Order: sequence, then structure tokens, then C-alpha cells
Amino acid sequence: MKEKSIINHHRPTKPKGILLSIFEILFNLILIVLLGTFVLCVTDICKSLLTKQFHYSMTDQLLYSTISVMNIEFSRVRLFLESLPLMGLIIGIFLIDGLVQRDIRKFQCARESTYLFHRPKPILSFCFHMPMFIYFASPTMFDSEILFIRIAVALGLIANIMVRNFKKYL
Repeated sequence: MKEKSIINHHRPTKPKGILLSIFEILFNLILIVLLGTFVLCVTDICKSLLTKQFHYSMTDQLLYSTISVMNIEFSRVRLFLESLPLMGLIIGIFLIDGLVQRDIRKFQCARESTYLFHRPKPILSFCFHMPMFIYFASPTMFDSEILFIRIAVALGLIANIMVRNFKKYL
């Protein structure tokens, strides 16, 4: 007779809460500020070595680089926070449209599939985090309104697909 193994071979998954996601975003922002400070300080030092003009000491250059990078990052964070109501509005419109399409499908007794509900879940996180990381890490400034509108529409379309194919009773 075989003995049943008491050891669970499956790894328990940790639920990702909103607080953990906020901490990850803050940690990534701190890393970006430190990396930007390092790059700006190295370019400043190389420029002063090439031109042989030493106006500031190393600590002054580091402090100036840190302040300028933090100023850029805080302005980007402010623009991101100002675009959150727009994102919420666009995602809300797509959610309502998805709920209406779900009701139409339910009343017509159409085919239900959980594949289209569960498949977009990882894409939803990727469509938000990847453009935000690129936006915060890019050394050049570009039109942020176009980026935020595209992110909101992409998240809205994915939320629409997920809500439209939700099988549980509401």
C-alpha cells in the first residue's frame, strides 16, 4: 500500500495586494532616481575632465545631479497622478460597456468561456507597469498625454474583455 505524502509539493502563491504594488512602484522610482543621479554625475564629471574646467567639487556635482533628477521624476509623478482621473473615466466607460455586452450575452443564452476571462489577467498588469517603467526611466521628455491616453484605452479594452466574459452572477 502506498503511503500518502504529507509534504505539499505545490508552492503556495502569495496574493498581490494593492499595497504591495504601490511599494514596488515606489522602490522602482527610488532605483530610477539613483540610477539617473549616477548617470548625470558621471556625464558631468567626464565633461569637466574633458574641458578641464572644475567649477564645482564632486559633492556639489553629486548634489546638483540628485536635485535635478529628483525634480524631473517628481514632475513625472505629478503628471501621472493628474492623469489618474482620466484613466479611471476611460476604464469606467469600457467596464460599463463590457457589463452591457455581458448581459446581452446572458439573455441570449450564448456560449460562455472562462478562457477569455482568465487569459487577459497577466496582460492587464503588463500593459500598466511596462509603459510606466519606460516613462519614468526614459532620459528624454515626450508628450505624456498621448502615453496616458493609450495606456487608459489599452487597460479599458482588456477590462472590457474580462468583464464581458465574466461567468459568475453579479
